[in-house]
Amino acid sequence: MSGLDLSAIREGLATTVTVGVSREIRGYPYPKGNEELPCVVVHRVGDESVDWYGSLAAADGLAIVNFVLEFMAPCRVSFEDGLRVLDEMLSAGAGLPNSVIDAIEADRTLQGTVEETLVGVASGESGTRPDESGRPQAVLSRVPLTVWLQRS
Repeated sequence: MSGLDLSAIREGLATTVTVGVSREIRGYPYPKGNEELPCVVVHRVGDESVDWYGSLAAADGLAIVNFVLEFMAPCRVSFEDGLRVLDEMLSAGAGLPNSVIDAIEADRTLQGTVEETLVGVASGESGTRPDESGRPQAVLSRVPLTVWLQRS
């Protein structure tokens, strides 16, 4: 790890998701708008998403970056379908094959792009991508993620 490379961190997050689960879940470093489900999309949002001087006490400076991971699961037959997949993606420590949280916790350096990660509190689920009848085609939840790394 050297320096603050936001693109590398996004790629590290997406790769950690893709390789860290036993079933097929796609990780997208950037929103595309037409993501294949189930997936996790990396966003950097908020007024204070990058703090280049997170710790002035550190000799080289510790940077802090805040991301939001958007978990999306398809509602193939029913809304409950999507909720069950989303629940598995958000579960932790239960040995579930789709647990994205477990994948991140197993590689807290995100493919060597950061020093440490901290998973935040997931939002409640909501329907998205309505079809012509208004029925949600997917369900989503957002999870904040904070990463720390040395700037140099």
